[in-house]
Amino acid sequence: MSSEVEKVEKPASVPTQITPIKRYAAELIGTMVLVLMGCGSAVIAGYAVGNLGVAFAFGIAVLVMVYAIGGISGCHINPLSRFRCLSQEKSALKTARCTLFSNASGQ
Repeated sequence: MSSEVEKVEKPASVPTQITPIKRYAAELIGTMVLVLMGCGSAVIAGYAVGNLGVAFAFGIAVLVMVYAIGGISGCHINPLSRFRCLSQEKSALKTARCTLFSNASGQ
């Protein structure tokens, strides 16, 4: 009795298409989290945590959003980064306009 092991090939993973709506929704959520965590910590607990605590809140918010939405939209949660890309002609006007609207909606 000989036992032969069959090799089963895994199907190639199909890359998912990221639609513009997903990108804009990710920007909206990212900006909202940045404003709520960063500015919220300054307003609600600013006296208790001090400047260092507020800085950590902003830093943690940005770090979490980079890992959460960085692969979807590039994590341009600060509207000025989109202006910079637009001024250096790295993004189309339509894309920049929609992303800036998402950023403004998140604030």
